[in-house]
Order: sequence, then structure tokens, then C-alpha cells
Amino acid sequence: MAYIRQVGNRVVFKRLGFLLEVLNVHAPELLRACEDSMSSGVSRLDPGLPNRGPVAWRWNLRVNRTIQPAEMFS
Repeated sequence: MAYIRQVGNRVVFKRLGFLLEVLNVHAPELLRACEDSMSSGVSRLDPGLPNRGPVAWRWNLRVNRTIQPAEMFS
């Protein structure tokens, strides 16, 4: 968390919180910290892809790509 705060890009908190939920990672304190620190407005999950796809309103995050657990470890 300290590193993310040091970088100064609060969109990272949205992405991290979303991924924790999608991947069913049990980290309630980290999830709470992401909720408390995320930026406002809707951001893209993948900033390199077009601004299309559904919005995960809990995270104000446009889900513009599919996330599969195997992607995280390859």
C-alpha cells in the first residue's frame, strides 16, 4: 500500500480492489484500504484498450477486458 500511495496514481486502488474481488482473494483490510483510497470518476481497467465495456460501479471501473486467473500467473 505504501508503494501505491508513493506512486500517486489513485486509479491503481480501483484496479487492485476490482482484481481482489474478481479473483476471490480474501484480504479484507487491503480491500477496505482500496475502497478508501480510490480516485473518483470512471477509469479503464486496461488503459491501453478502448473505452468500451461494462462499468463495475462499485469500483467506478470500466471493465474493458476479460480477466482470467491463469493470466495472473503466466
